[in-house]
Formats: sequence, structure tokens, C-alpha cells
Amino acid sequence: MKSHFNSNNDKNGKIAAERVPNEGSLCPDLGIIETVLWENGGYFLLGAHLARLKKSAAHFSFPYDKGAILHAFGKLQETFDPKKKYRVRLVINRSGIPEISHCILPDAPPQTQKIVISKTRVDKTDFFLYHKTTNRGNRDCELQKYREKGIFDVIFMNEQNEITEGAISNIIIYNNGKYFTPPESCGILNGIYRQHLLKNEKFNMEKKILFEQDLTYCEKIFLCNSVRKLLPVTLAD
Repeated sequence: MKSHFNSNNDKNGKIAAERVPNEGSLCPDLGIIETVLWENGGYFLLGAHLARLKKSAAHFSFPYDKGAILHAFGKLQETFDPKKKYRVRLVINRSGIPEISHCILPDAPPQTQKIVISKTRVDKTDFFLYHKTTNRGNRDCELQKYREKGIFDVIFMNEQNEITEGAISNIIIYNNGKYFTPPESCGILNGIYRQHLLKNEKFNMEKKILFEQDLTYCEKIFLCNSVRKLLPVTLAD
């Protein structure tokens, strides 16, 4: 299901602003995405999602209307079954008209999921890596290729062979009582649940440059995003 709402301008830029091309060089159908979990009567970490959306909207000079988005989300949740969880996808484009769709979130698979490391490298100077947009390069193709082989997510490395992230998740490893996740400078999206965990002192997680051997020899590997939260995984053989 989809709905549309008008928006107004609001400016506030951040990551790699000097690398933004002029308006005409952006693909005309570019959209900025936020994917939000609805559970227990509310939207999980909605404030953080909207803060990131606002920064990306300013970065690409897209209109942003927080009030219209909150109104739309409020009307949408009136239709939800409180016993279920929903995945809500918000996209705003350069015309300032948000598009909202949603679906019931299936239960997480009971078995530990598998991941693989892609042979494709990402360029960490690509500013699109730092924003959640519809310009996903070859990530969806790589993900689909491995999904057909029973793989849950595919992990990318950059041109310096540093681990970056998955096609749909940030990555975390656990070793010697601590959790580690790659820094944004490796070329990753600063995921909302990743931000949440980094702020949680009880979780004890630090940013650290990781390589393939770190995933091979660590005690545990996790994927995280704000819809599935923390998901244990293992490297496929």
C-alpha cells in the first residue's frame, strides 16, 4: 500500500558534501529511503530515522517536511494490528512527495543464517554509500544472486580490502568480550540500529577497521538493522 504527501524545504547537510554533483547529474528518479519497524504500538527509533532522513535530504537538496511524514505515519498505524509487526518503507524524492509502503514483518528464521563476502569491491569515496537511497549500484543484484543459493546477506569490502557492510545490514563481530563494527570512513551507511548499539554502554561496542580474517577467526558474527535488530550469522563454507 502506498500514499503521497507534499513537503516543504529544510536545509542541513553533512557527510561528504563536497562530493555532491550538481542537480542535473543526479539520476532523475533518485529517492531517499528510511525503513522503519512498527511494533508494540509505535515506530522503533523513529526520531533517529527522521534525523538521518533530514540530513540526506539536505545533502541532495530534496524538500523535507517532518510534519507531513509524522501525520502520514500516524494515520498509517491506525490500520495496524497491534499483535503484529510491520516493516514501513518511506521514500522521498526531489519533488518533495514522500511515498510510504508497508508489509507485515515475517518472523525471523529460527536457524542461524549464512553470509558470504562478495568479490565485488566498493569505492569508499562514493558518497552514495553514506546515504540510504534508491541508487544501490549492484548490491541488489549481488544479494539476489546469493539469496538463490540460500545466503541471507552478502558482505562487501572496499578497495583496501576493509570490511564495510552487507547489502541490507551493518556487520558486527564479537571477540574477547567486546563487539566491533567498521567505522563509517570505510564506506558504510551509518545504520540506525548500529547507532543505537554504539550509544548503549552496556553493549560495549567499538568502531574498528576489520578485514576478512577478522570475520574468519572471531568468536561470533552478527548483522544488524533497525527492522531485524541483531541477527547472529556465520560465514558460508
